[in-house]
Amino acid sequence: MTKRKFAFVFNLLLAACATGEPPTTQVETGAPFAEKTWQLVSFQSMDDSIGTTAPSDPSLYTMILRADGIAAFRLNCNRATATWSATPASDNSGRIEFGPSSMTRAACPPPSLDTKIARDLQYVRSYAIRDGNLYLSLMADGGIYAWKTSGQVSSRGPSFDCAAAKSSAEKIVCTNDRIAHLDRELARLFGLALEQPDLGPARQKELRAMQRGWIKGRDDCWKSTLGLESCVIEEYAFRIHDLRRSYAHARSDDNAGVSVGPLAYRCDGLDALISAMFINADPPMVSLNWRETWRTLTQARSGSGARYVNESYPDGAYQFWIKGDSALLNLPGQPDLSCTIEPTG
Repeated sequence: MTKRKFAFVFNLLLAACATGEPPTTQVETGAPFAEKTWQLVSFQSMDDSIGTTAPSDPSLYTMILRADGIAAFRLNCNRATATWSATPASDNSGRIEFGPSSMTRAACPPPSLDTKIARDLQYVRSYAIRDGNLYLSLMADGGIYAWKTSGQVSSRGPSFDCAAAKSSAEKIVCTNDRIAHLDRELARLFGLALEQPDLGPARQKELRAMQRGWIKGRDDCWKSTLGLESCVIEEYAFRIHDLRRSYAHARSDDNAGVSVGPLAYRCDGLDALISAMFINADPPMVSLNWRETWRTLTQARSGSGARYVNESYPDGAYQFWIKGDSALLNLPGQPDLSCTIEPTG
């Protein structure tokens, strides 16, 4: 190891040791690296024979450490989440740890760092900020991940002109960053679906008519007992889910968006497969569909895996808790159902 590498690693280890006790579960919401989008610069191995690995496109590997203790990652063609907690030792260094991560299972074209990063998160022990970059150090001299900030999480408008917004649903899309993000994702998928090679003029016409029908349904959300915002979010999640499931070309450029899936789960005691589509926005969500039932759940903190909940439905609370290839589904008034991913052809 070079002297320069040794000095930097030694400083990171000091930062980790200076905290003394293991970190608490409390997140430092004022941490200088929270609520920013970080792009991967490189992974620096402490083994000189391996050296430094850098992604060809840093924008394919991003990390947002949210103030609610959820870390959201884009890892090439996959998306991952984990919990995180930090204990500062100084203004620019301290101890940081990640809980077990949950990652989608798409096969990214090589070379890809998605699996390595997801695996290494559990070994991160300290952080340091230097020259505006964030360095995450692995335990036992395992290496250092360097990240550069791409600024605060961007807040852009929807796909349509807000000056022409008329319905209450359109207006809330224009004033709510979360829903505006869903609108941009839906517009991206709709455009891809229209470009599907085997989609002739008749089916394109049908798709446009279905989209107009969906817009009318979204604009009727002012009538919903769920409330305008919750209804509009659900309408976007359901439509994104439907486009991804119905049009293969809508799934052809997942690196450019935030939606993944759908994946099929088989749950003991349920006589239908569950279709699960993930939206890795802020906050992450999952859209679930089986038979005629549609539910949208939002990710919540958990000690392990990825837990999605929604307690606002009239019939009670829903929970979908993913751990690796398995999941637990909790329906109102029923015991947990064990679920596994069903292979699809």
